[in-house]
Amino acid sequence: FPSNRLGSVARYLGVNTCGEHRALVDVLTTKALLEQMLIDLSEVGVSTLDHLVAAQGGPLGWPRRESIPLPPEIQEALTGDGRIWIRYLSAGGRETHREVTPLRVTVRGGYLYLVAVCHLRNEQRTFRLDRVLEMAPAV
Repeated sequence: FPSNRLGSVARYLGVNTCGEHRALVDVLTTKALLEQMLIDLSEVGVSTLDHLVAAQGGPLGWPRRESIPLPPEIQEALTGDGRIWIRYLSAGGRETHREVTPLRVTVRGGYLYLVAVCHLRNEQRTFRLDRVLEMAPAV
């Protein structure tokens, strides 16, 4: 195709569109494009899902997620329902000391976050791991 934009592909294949970039119109245009492509592919013997998978070069696997190495204190607390003590630097530059029970570690915007129950107020909180200055098992 000259361009892979939805409207460009639709025009190239002769599929009518009206109101590009409206959610329902885009869905209906995509459906019409798939139907047109299936008609075109059936002319060269592609008529089943197996044929479609083979025509695009084989099955596409989901990218593997690398496991994230966690500090041993967090790993041990996650597997044993334990508590850890952290010295934490807030976004505003304030240093606090907390006792937390880790629940999970997540990735957002390129940063690792510890989701934990903070026992200061007994509420779930999220701590950016690069702002944890120190940690140890809670005593």
